[in-house]
This record gives sequence, structure tokens and C-alpha cells, in this order.
Amino acid sequence: MAFFSNEFDQKIQRKQAQPCINQMLTQLEKLSKWDAQLKFLFLCRNHGVTPKGLRSQIPKNIAQSDYGKRLQARFDRKILATSISEIYSKKYNAVKKIAGLKMKLRETFGLSGHSIEREEKKLDRIVRRKTREVRKRIFIKLDKLIEEKKRRILERQQAETRKAEEIKISSMDKKIIYNNSKRIFNQKEIDLLSLGLSFGITPKKFPLIEYIAATEKLCQSLEEMGDPDSMARAQGIRNLISGELRKGYDMKIKPNLSKEEREILREIGEDETIIICPADKGKAIVIEDRETYIQKMY
Repeated sequence: MAFFSNEFDQKIQRKQAQPCINQMLTQLEKLSKWDAQLKFLFLCRNHGVTPKGLRSQIPKNIAQSDYGKRLQARFDRKILATSISEIYSKKYNAVKKIAGLKMKLRETFGLSGHSIEREEKKLDRIVRRKTREVRKRIFIKLDKLIEEKKRRILERQQAETRKAEEIKISSMDKKIIYNNSKRIFNQKEIDLLSLGLSFGITPKKFPLIEYIAATEKLCQSLEEMGDPDSMARAQGIRNLISGELRKGYDMKIKPNLSKEEREILREIGEDETIIICPADKGKAIVIEDRETYIQKMY
């Protein structure tokens, strides 16, 4: 009779403790999810890949350069390290909550240590079943990131090969200059113009505004998701980029033209008597008197 009484009491205790057990299940699910995320992020770091949601945004005109690629890689590594640190912090809080819930089960609901251990094992089995698919998706995602990295490396190697072949064909792809204007150009001016109308001159100062704009675009897209994790991640990215910009703001940018060459191009650009435009056919640049050019247009 005492046995049935004990069993009945345990059923009542468990029923009363069910909300607390449900809370434990929620925390164990979070722990399992964060463990999977940590494993995924560590594997990403080991393979040198970055998940799309953690990639830094670099202005396109800078991202194509070697410096821009190095800068983006450094930002990506720091964002990845920050995300790992945040997940460890969440795990620590979840473990504390689980310990508190176990104590509550023991002291408030009178469950024995053996009963609590048995409940926890049961919850672990439920969590493993629930997160099995999540873990599979994570490894599929990792495989895709690794394949994407291999594809980028192959494309870069192919681009370098094409570039080497182009350089071999022509040591410098300079434009032919046809001067149909009355202005006489010296050889230095012709050499500078032959670089082409799309030749990019390096900026004199660090492009701070462009970096801030790109960072804000990324952070706002995260904040639009609305969940606390995305909001916290957006703020973390802002803090990280802010620190990096303070370091890089005063950096010296190596110019690709001398001061004299810049001045020559500025003077040519300010000459309102001429029009400089690409030729209709071929890799050439045509210089015309403005009046002549306007007459041809009409």
C-alpha cells in the first residue's frame, strides 16, 4: 500500500513540477542549438570561410583591390570571433538557468536527485531528436561555403592567368590618342591620357564615409529582422568596425600618380576649349575642339 502511495505522490510532484521541467527543456534546446552553432563557426574558422550573415560589407571600389580583400578578411575574422564569444556567453547563462531549475525541482517540488537526473536524460533524448535535422542542415551549409571558397579561388586563379596573358600580349594596355584639337599636348600629357578615361586614381584620404555607409547598410538589414540576437549582432558589428576605422583613419594611402601627374590631369580636365571622349571604334581616345564637337553633334 505504501508503494502505491509513493508512486501516486511522485506523479503529483511531477505534474506540479511540469512547468519547471518544460523550462528545462527550452534551455536544453537552446544549449543544443548553440553547441551546433559553435561547432559550425569553429569549422568555418578552420576552413577559412565566413557565413554570409557574418560577412563585412566593404565599398565595391575598395573591395576589388588586394588591400580591400585583406581588410575584409580581417573584419570577417573579428566578426566571427565576436559571434563565438557571444554564443559562449549565452551558453553560460543557459547552464546557470538549468542549475537554478534543478535546485527548484529539488527544494520546491521535493524531487530526488535520482528523479531529476532521470528527467534530464529523458529531456536530452527529446532534444537530440529535435536538433538532428538542424545539425544536418549546418553541415550541408558548411559544405556549400567550402565549395564557394574553392570556386572563388579557381576564378581568381583563372583571372590571374588571363591577366598574365594580357600583359604578355601587351606590356600595358594604353589607349591610342587622336588629337584633332588646336591644343598641343606634350609627351607626358599624352602618356597620362593614354591610361584611359576609366583609369582609377587612388583617393588622397581614407574613404571613411564609404565604410560607414556600407556598415550601416549591413547593420540596418540585421535590425530589420527584429529579433534580439540580430539587434545585438548589429551593435556588435558597429562597435567592431568603429574600432577598426579609428585605427585605419590616419593610414597613408600610396598614390598611383605623382603630384605633378595629378596636376597635369586636373589642368586638362579644366580646359573648357576641348572635349575628350572615347572613339566610336577601337581602343582609342579622341580629343576635339569643343566648338567643332558641338557642330558635329548638330
